[in-house]
Amino acid sequence: MGSHQFKQYADKMFRLSQKAIMAANGEEELAGTLATGVKESQCTYRFLPIHKELKAESPNVLACL
Repeated sequence: MGSHQFKQYADKMFRLSQKAIMAANGEEELAGTLATGVKESQCTYRFLPIHKELKAESPNVLACL
């Protein structure tokens, strides 16, 4: 298993554990506004894939730069 594939599995396990904790505490899905500040180069190569994943998993979160 390569390091990229391992990171994908680790990220997925983290997200699922967070959802399990929220469910156990009776909390709802994430909602609200997430404001971030990133350099343009980081936005292009790193933030956009993360933003796409966030929107897919938490549609009630508004992410803005």
